[in-house]
Formats: sequence, C-alpha cells, structure tokens
Amino acid sequence: MTTKQALREAVRRWGKTAGVRSAPKAATKVEREAARARVIELRANKPRLRPDWQTRQEWDAHNAAVCQWRQEEREAQDTIFSYRCTVGAIEHHIAFCVKGQGDTFEEAFAEADRRP
Repeated sequence: MTTKQALREAVRRWGKTAGVRSAPKAATKVEREAARARVIELRANKPRLRPDWQTRQEWDAHNAAVCQWRQEEREAQDTIFSYRCTVGAIEHHIAFCVKGQGDTFEEAFAEADRRP
C-alpha cells in the first residue's frame, strides 16, 4: 500500500482529520527486538551508587559511566518505539493521535482495527 492509498483509507475511516506518517529509516521488527534485549541487558548492568567514594576522580568516573549508560538506554528505547508506518487522526484540534503503527501500512491498519 502506498502512502497515498493509506491516506485515502485513513480518511475513509476517521474523517478529514486523518493522517499517515511514513519513516523509511525507522527500525525494523528485528532491530526493535534487538533493542528490547539490549534494554534488558542494560538495566541488569546499571551502574550502582556506592557510598564509599574515596576521591573526586572516582566520583567523576562513576558519573561518566552513568551518563554513558543513560545515553545507551535512551537510544535503545528510541529504537523500540520507532515504526516505519503510523496511521491516526488529529483529535480535539490538538495533537495527532496514533491509531496504529507497524512496518507496513497494512500492519498499521490491522493494529488500528485491534485497538478499542
């Protein structure tokens, strides 16, 4: 299904405020699964705070490790929640409400059908 066909289907389902988004560089299903495993691994190996810091260098090294850990976890979380195709509508004239998402527009509309 092309973007134009997906938009036509979205407008048919949710009216003139419907919209579609396509992100060809977003993560695939395999990449999202790898990112989920990475998040589990990162959370298991989170740097722990020790109460017995001897020097400022130890504290700075710990802070650097925590910052690096947070950055890696954030990047993995971003990968988990990135989908190639998103369908939805603007609700209450405020924001785009996602109805479904997936690697193809067919998957996105199938998810939209499953949601209440």
